[in-house]
Amino acid sequence: MSPTRRQILVSAFGALGATAVSGSLARLALANTTGTTDRYFVFCYFPGAWDILVSSDPKDLLIGAPVEETRIEHAWDEADASTLAAGQLELLDLPSLRPDGTPHRVTNAFEPFRGLGLSSGGNLLDRTTFVRGLSMDTLTHEVGRRRFLTGRPPTGLKARGNSVATVMASLLSTLEPIPNLAASMESYNTTEPAFASALNVNSVDDLLRALRPAALDVAPEERDRVESMLDAFRECMLTRRSPARDTALSSRKGASALVSGGYDAAFDLTANTPEMEVLRERFGIVGSSTNTVQARMAMAAQALTGGVSRVVSVQASNSCDTHFDNWGTDQVETQVEGYRAIAALASHLDATLHPSGGTWLDRTTIVAFSDFCRTPVRNGNGGRDHWLTNACFLVGPDLTPGVFGESSDEGMAPMAVDLATGLVDPAGEIPKPEHVLAALFGTLGYSDPATMPNDLRVGPYGALMSC
Repeated sequence: MSPTRRQILVSAFGALGATAVSGSLARLALANTTGTTDRYFVFCYFPGAWDILVSSDPKDLLIGAPVEETRIEHAWDEADASTLAAGQLELLDLPSLRPDGTPHRVTNAFEPFRGLGLSSGGNLLDRTTFVRGLSMDTLTHEVGRRRFLTGRPPTGLKARGNSVATVMASLLSTLEPIPNLAASMESYNTTEPAFASALNVNSVDDLLRALRPAALDVAPEERDRVESMLDAFRECMLTRRSPARDTALSSRKGASALVSGGYDAAFDLTANTPEMEVLRERFGIVGSSTNTVQARMAMAAQALTGGVSRVVSVQASNSCDTHFDNWGTDQVETQVEGYRAIAALASHLDATLHPSGGTWLDRTTIVAFSDFCRTPVRNGNGGRDHWLTNACFLVGPDLTPGVFGESSDEGMAPMAVDLATGLVDPAGEIPKPEHVLAALFGTLGYSDPATMPNDLRVGPYGALMSC
């Protein structure tokens, strides 16, 4: 059996790697877990700041109200909803109700989430957790994105701490060859062991190039001699005194183990095989291009179900940064394409049995987020600019489906909530990304801010957790 990337990198760092791994295992042992360690995560990023008014926070109770009073301008009749069932946006009821008994709603941008025939019955909306009224405290793309990736406000534009994906890989990975895979996504590792660092690729083709042996190769006997020489070089005292040399040689050995493991076959999405034909149909992959949203989601599915990765981060859409009249032509369509891809991922995971029983969706949490949202009123160019408020949604185990938190009915500002219930409470807290990310750790048994991984310094958004 070929050594995994985790095994190679841990041995490369010697005592340092062992200490880091031991620290991760010790933290996990401190958590009050009850069989929740067999978990997988997919982080889906919508770049450029999505418009939640046309999707997850439609402010449906204010439709038709004077913009001068609400400072909220729907303008749905000017949004190109050609990808939807109707000429203008419609509303879908969600499982939970507001305190006054009126239903929460999303727009039919989430139509792909309905009628999937999930094994648990119902549809994907019945298993989706929406979080509204998040405060990002920034109007800068890099800051918003990195805060959601790490759960910590950046220093200037510089990310602080580790990506939550990195910490999850450190806590949960076992023998996966690539515990942490990131496609067109940033990733950070400042304190976790090296095996938890993301393998960064820009596309499925990039991943294939990383996993496949080079076309030119030397004779087996010559390769064996080179390997023996490099192994001997690693053992010499001069190399052992140089962490940089030791790391370089070990990284080369790890890369060699990856390309000889045959993992590339799982990601050859254009292969003429029955398995890939089914995958292409499920994810809507057309033609030979694999640098698409659909291909990245199929890659995430293959990485998880093929035992290659524990955590995958993907860019789930094209840019949502619509400052001009491209708001009317692109915003809805861009989001819907991403939602369709996520729905296809969830449906595929639900149709795939996990070796330990149940389906992969029973063990996988999907997190969808963006930098922040767009202004509730349009600018002079017919587009929408940057706004401090945000929303996100999650699909997966140990979560409570429904809607939590609110933005205000005047200007869509974040509102304080009781984190235990998700209901508006002036005496509560303004929820931020770190509260949501702490809830993910909460599903693994962490609840105390003092021991929360990644030094989030907040407790979990308890209302989101069903466990």
